[in-house]
Amino acid sequence: MKFPSSLLAVLLSSTFALTGVQAQDQSGGGGNGGGGGDRMQRRFDEMKTNLGLSEDQATKIQAIMKENAPAMQALRDDTSLSQEDKRAKFQELRKKADEQIGAILTPEQKTKWEAARKEREERRKQRQGNGGGGQ
Repeated sequence: MKFPSSLLAVLLSSTFALTGVQAQDQSGGGGNGGGGGDRMQRRFDEMKTNLGLSEDQATKIQAIMKENAPAMQALRDDTSLSQEDKRAKFQELRKKADEQIGAILTPEQKTKWEAARKEREERRKQRQGNGGGGQ
């Protein structure tokens, strides 16, 4: 079964967002009964399938995600920062993780991954343009 590129973009964008959701759910802050770890694992499995990750790649990428989760959660919990500052810091964390993940991918996988990221950014810009950005 071939997945549309928009689905791949959603999966990839969800992967990093869900690392923080997992930590939030485990600390009781998720508000919907937990299960964030299961969701993160499903998203990771879909990413693994869509990019055709080897076991070695999958292990390395999952380690990057787990390493990044505490910093993401600490940033979410930091009440001293404005939403804009948090967003900028999240982007820095994601950029670092993206660079690490990009170094693990083959050229073909990286091309698919970058195309999905561009599509995700376009959708994010559209949502923000339609009043969906910020709280």
